[in-house]
Amino acid sequence: TMAEDNDGRRIDSEHLRLLLLRVPDDPKVVQAVEDNRRKADFIQNSANCTIRTVTGLTTGIAAGALYGAFSHAYMFRTFRGSKVEVKSFAKNFGMFGGVYSVVHCTSGVFLGQKHLGNSALAGCAGGLVLSAPMGPPSMAAACAV
Repeated sequence: TMAEDNDGRRIDSEHLRLLLLRVPDDPKVVQAVEDNRRKADFIQNSANCTIRTVTGLTTGIAAGALYGAFSHAYMFRTFRGSKVEVKSFAKNFGMFGGVYSVVHCTSGVFLGQKHLGNSALAGCAGGLVLSAPMGPPSMAAACAV
């Protein structure tokens, strides 16, 4: 990433860092360094969001499949016939994991902060998606919980 100094010359981020160490009160230099840092953070976090979303989705599917298989085995004392439960739980856990990961990561990137509000927003979004087929009252309750 490049920026311009006071004389209009283009300088790289390492040069800006050195200038900032020598002249910390120059607002143009400070602003250029902050802009470069924000751009780099945004690009890095956007790539991380894709990885986190895929990870959340696949982990949710795997956890749901295991939960469905073992809950069926616990209730009926056999794994035979657990295909319906496995599919249902895998779909729901995967959907929640994917939505939660997308919302949590993108809210952190766009708000520029990582705090509890991102997790609350992501949990609400996951609850809304899962309870959407049951209607607005169920969606409101799922988001509130």
